[in-house]
Amino acid sequence: MNKSITISIIFAALLIGVAFYAPFGGSSALGAGAVCGNDIVEPGEACDGGANCTTGCTLKTPAPACGNDIVEAGEQCDGSSDCTTGCTLKPSGAVCGNDIVEAGEQCDGSSDCTTGCTLVVPPPTGCTSNCGGGGGGGGSFNPRPRLTLAQSGPVPSVLSGSVAVAHAILKNVGQLTAADVQYTMSLPAGFSFQSLTTVVTNSTSTRTIFGHDFSLVSGSIITMPRLWKLGDQLSDENRDLYTTLVVAPGTPTGTYTIPVTAHLSNSGFFPSEVKGELKVIVGNPVVTYTPPQYTPPVTKKPTPKSTQKPVVVVAKPAPEVCISAEEYARLTATSTFALASSTNSTNSGLLAAVGGLFDLGTGSTCFGLIILLLIILALVIIARLLYHYFEGEGENGEGDGQMPLIQE
Repeated sequence: MNKSITISIIFAALLIGVAFYAPFGGSSALGAGAVCGNDIVEPGEACDGGANCTTGCTLKTPAPACGNDIVEAGEQCDGSSDCTTGCTLKPSGAVCGNDIVEAGEQCDGSSDCTTGCTLVVPPPTGCTSNCGGGGGGGGSFNPRPRLTLAQSGPVPSVLSGSVAVAHAILKNVGQLTAADVQYTMSLPAGFSFQSLTTVVTNSTSTRTIFGHDFSLVSGSIITMPRLWKLGDQLSDENRDLYTTLVVAPGTPTGTYTIPVTAHLSNSGFFPSEVKGELKVIVGNPVVTYTPPQYTPPVTKKPTPKSTQKPVVVVAKPAPEVCISAEEYARLTATSTFALASSTNSTNSGLLAAVGGLFDLGTGSTCFGLIILLLIILALVIIARLLYHYFEGEGENGEGDGQMPLIQE
């Protein structure tokens, strides 16, 4: 009796065990010989144990994890040199490892930069000592600001003799405020600054900063970069820097590189100076040829000859006017008086002319007339004397040819 009860209890326990185990993926769900949960991947199992394995020994479907160096669904890349921190391919032209922070890169060549040109991920904000803990070995960490500097937007393409806007983006990807940030720019030949200012914008404000030039000696080369003091930059703050440049007329065509740097005073063990490059393309001016316009000569039309006969104007005789005898007498008297006045005027002018010939330079007409009368009188006397002389010689018939001027 007791033996039968014992056998019954054992058999019931086996049945309960099989019924309890089967829903959790026992061998009945996987195939002959496969036991899920024994940490052995057997035929019919995708996995057995581990974080990625379900209780039914199938793999979980994880969300893509950018940064695990595995290209997963929705990712263009992961961990390669041409990959951004968002697991998308960098724009063409960006080369990781050339020590130039280009579009899509957080850094390039600095001590805190990975081989994929992304910054080393720091411990969580606020971790100052004994971070990491546990069996990983831990360590200490002092949060610091870190700057990145690169060109923003497409490379501007301009013509010689025009202006270009150099657009840089300055980021603080560290956990603390970057203190006393300074921004410098050196220009290649053919370029000059339009003014002393650069425009600085962020998400909340726009400022115009005045800069100044200073001397920078690198070996035997002396340059005159311009420096702008931008002040403190908050953690996770992005600043757009716009500087207007003038491209001199006649500047050769090509792609020009403009070195820029950003400096901060509290970098700690991170680099205190970040370098970048801005590029400007100078192209050929487009010359539009306008052919000269042809202007046909103007041909004058001949003036047609008039067919009209000339008009002959025949003067009509003056109409006869009848006046009274009294009116005729008055008109005659008036005409006689006018004629006499004209004659007198003519005579007066003649006497004045004759008197002017004999005025002996005195300018007096009267004096000249007196001289003229004396000359006439002298001529009369001489003529009379000659007359009497010849008359007396004729009466005597002979003589000595002399005759007294006065006879007795």
